[in-house]
Amino acid sequence: MIPSQLLPYANHLWQSTLFAVIAGVLTLLLRRNRAQIRYCLWLSASLKFLIPFSILVAAGGLVGRHSGAAMAPSKLHFSSVVEQVEEPFTAPVETFAMPAVHSYTRGLVEVVLVVWVIGFSALLCRWSMQWRRLHLSVRNASLLEMPIGLPVKTSPVFWEPGVFGIFRPTLLLPDGIVDCLTPQVLEAMVAHELCHVRRRDNLVTAIHMAVEAIFWFHPLVWWLGARLLEERERACDEEVLLAGNDPHVYAEGILKVCDLYLASPLACVAGVTGGDLRRRIEAIVSNRLALRLNYAKKAMLVSAGALAFATPVVLGMLNATAIHAQSPQASPQPAAPVTQRFEVASVKPCKEFAPAGRGGGPGPVGRLDLNCQTVVNLIRTAYILYGEGNSVRTNPNIPLIPIEGGPAWVNSDHYAIEAKAEDGASSDTMHGPMLRALLEDRFQLRIRRATREVPVYEMAVAKGGPHLHPFVEGSCLPMELAVRMAEPYDKPICKITGGGIRRPKGPEIMGEYHGLTLDEFAQALTMKEKDGLPVINKTGIAGTFDFEFTYARKGENGEITGPTILEALQDQLGLKLVPAKGPGQVLVIDHVERPSEN
Repeated sequence: MIPSQLLPYANHLWQSTLFAVIAGVLTLLLRRNRAQIRYCLWLSASLKFLIPFSILVAAGGLVGRHSGAAMAPSKLHFSSVVEQVEEPFTAPVETFAMPAVHSYTRGLVEVVLVVWVIGFSALLCRWSMQWRRLHLSVRNASLLEMPIGLPVKTSPVFWEPGVFGIFRPTLLLPDGIVDCLTPQVLEAMVAHELCHVRRRDNLVTAIHMAVEAIFWFHPLVWWLGARLLEERERACDEEVLLAGNDPHVYAEGILKVCDLYLASPLACVAGVTGGDLRRRIEAIVSNRLALRLNYAKKAMLVSAGALAFATPVVLGMLNATAIHAQSPQASPQPAAPVTQRFEVASVKPCKEFAPAGRGGGPGPVGRLDLNCQTVVNLIRTAYILYGEGNSVRTNPNIPLIPIEGGPAWVNSDHYAIEAKAEDGASSDTMHGPMLRALLEDRFQLRIRRATREVPVYEMAVAKGGPHLHPFVEGSCLPMELAVRMAEPYDKPICKITGGGIRRPKGPEIMGEYHGLTLDEFAQALTMKEKDGLPVINKTGIAGTFDFEFTYARKGENGEITGPTILEALQDQLGLKLVPAKGPGQVLVIDHVERPSEN
């Protein structure tokens, strides 16, 4: 199982590997054509490792969200198929009874990060030391007058003719090479190096070295480097021959350099003896003219490039349109204007952490006291638990909504709030609209709602059919009605919450819900665990029912001595939760500041 933190990187590696394989297939089809074409294909495969498809998908999503065109179901289905091919690694759907999974994945992520940093740092140190030694050698080398348009330096420490530098290249020649080679051979060698300069081969090599440093663990990256080197040298060979140099003289020069000197061990120095020498010499001596691309191959390359660029963009457009079609409320919904505010409010940072006070529920009449709450908890209270039409007193099964964005301190800094309201302000009003107004005034909070496609559970009927008990009308008093009524009650209040039951073999939880529809029960299941995924009712069953089931959580030693909540639902109620994807709502913090002074 791949940890969720590593999923984007795993999908990027898969996409880049697939892209390189396709580029390799195209080079086989173009093996009789010019080496420059194959070089460009390998270069595009290398650059793909630096450019995630997710950037293009996000760009397509922006276009899709601004497009009002409706998409046909077949197109939406095509979108999901392409997404499965592009991103085979999806987030693992965690069951409600697996709290230890997070510590395991966190440790695995840390180990992977440490190993990657070690490999990355080792490569950088090795290349930096090699570059520094060569840079010092170039500074101490002797300048040689040669009218070729760039500086020429000689030194006994240079291994072969080569070009050093990216933006200010210098031709490096070993001492005595001018006396060892005939003028015709020397001219061909210099022509080869000038070809590297015109093509900016050192810049391309430096880019691929960055790819190798980042993805040092991927064997394909190193194989790509070898292919780039081979096609780079063959492309320069072809240009030298096309310039009119004699093939036999040129081949003799390469062999002479190999006989007298060693190839440069630095990848950032474009030399003359790199690549597969036997194949190069055979191609040079035979002087075979590379075929030009015909119209069919040109069309093939253009189509492949357009498809590689357009597929993620179209995928992003289709996904954005699909989410918009599934949820018409995807656009942010601003809260209703607040007309009632606190008379006096005090917001103080907690210098020393203290257990958080009440986050909801009735308190002293006309007063709101929240002790040492994080900003995220304050937002959750004001916008979710006591949002528009919500109240934890009348609806304790309010669905969890993730809160995203904002600086790190919104999850770490704690604040105590004491506020006094006018007479007649209810607890729900103080915890909801009035607290929202306080956050917007004192914290400069700006927040919006968004809808995205997220992992969910779909509640369906299990094999064997449901085992549901219909609710008997009048058997208990619904909670929202009890809140509005004065005691004493003529009936017991309907239970719609779960309580812990200690068993000798381990902790068990009793879920007890009376008078709920299956839609409301699915909403209650979402609240069963802190990190639970949204549950969507797909049973198609109407009516109101009583739900009672028992399941086990992990004990102090990590053991589970009873059925998980998924097993309990299936065995005791005849319902099952199926992993799926669906629209989910999130709160996004656009702006927040530390509170102003009282």
